[in-house]
Amino acid sequence: MILRFFSKPAVFPVFILLFVGITFLVFHFTQKRIIRCYSIVCMCVWGISLLYVTWLSRTPVMETRINLIPFQPDGNAMLFDYITNIVMFIPFPILLYGILQKRLSFMTLSVAGIGLSLAIELLQLLTHRGICDIEDFILNSAGVIIGSLLTLLLMKAEKKN
Repeated sequence: MILRFFSKPAVFPVFILLFVGITFLVFHFTQKRIIRCYSIVCMCVWGISLLYVTWLSRTPVMETRINLIPFQPDGNAMLFDYITNIVMFIPFPILLYGILQKRLSFMTLSVAGIGLSLAIELLQLLTHRGICDIEDFILNSAGVIIGSLLTLLLMKAEKKN
């Protein structure tokens, strides 16, 4: 029931943005042990929600659905879908840093998140749940890059304290 809540329009992106703000406060005002526990719990919740939204909530179909032409105008694509695909991958680098608690390069954070996005698209392709879409991959990667930049800012702020 809770997972269905995340598949409603606007709920998941708003939740993610609130979550990122709260995470910055937790990282700034608490001890490393609490940050690690918080990050592990949040990574689990985020991961399950992400899997539900991108894979589990979808019914398998018999044909292979793949889209290799990005940003094709169609009646179903909306700005909201683009924003959702970007926003839902912002937390990954932040939480990865919180769990590992070691300084990671922008490249390491980005490659890990982009790899996760690629894995989800391939999972959709192989299981026939959803559409393996290059557009989603590009937008998810943009979210990972934003999350990686925010993580670098977080690491820089921690270094000053």
